[in-house]
Amino acid sequence: MKIALKNIKVAKHLSEETLAFTATVYLNGKRVGIAQNSGHGGANTVSLDMNSTKEARALLQDTSYTELDGAISMLLGQYENKQFLKRHAKTKTIIRMDTDNDNQWTVFSIKFSPEVKKQLQNKYGDKIKIWGNELVKQPIEGDIEELNTEMKTQIDKILAES
Repeated sequence: MKIALKNIKVAKHLSEETLAFTATVYLNGKRVGIAQNSGHGGANTVSLDMNSTKEARALLQDTSYTELDGAISMLLGQYENKQFLKRHAKTKTIIRMDTDNDNQWTVFSIKFSPEVKKQLQNKYGDKIKIWGNELVKQPIEGDIEELNTEMKTQIDKILAES
């Protein structure tokens, strides 16, 4: 099942242990409600939109709360990453190389363009895994199951390193 977050509003000044935010939640393209977190360390909550369709409400009821919470957390991570990229993509070229960590970017102090992309592709080839400048244009969405699998993988990696 696909999940998307739109109209994301973050209140960093209220964020203590978790990210304080509100966002509109869509499941399989249907608006189902509002997700929010007060930023005090609790789980994300989803309030059902009373104007949502019966189909949308059924989608929400068929989704495990734990999976929904995990997927929302992963999407918020995507949003935070995208905000970083937006700030820098205006004047720089941003890529993730195969040697970069998951939260690391290689930044070139030259404005991104098709010509710059071609030059970097010629120089680095398959070592380039992600073009950050192109990632900025993508919506904040994903498959609930895939997002939860990715989250579990990240947690296992952190636990193995400690």
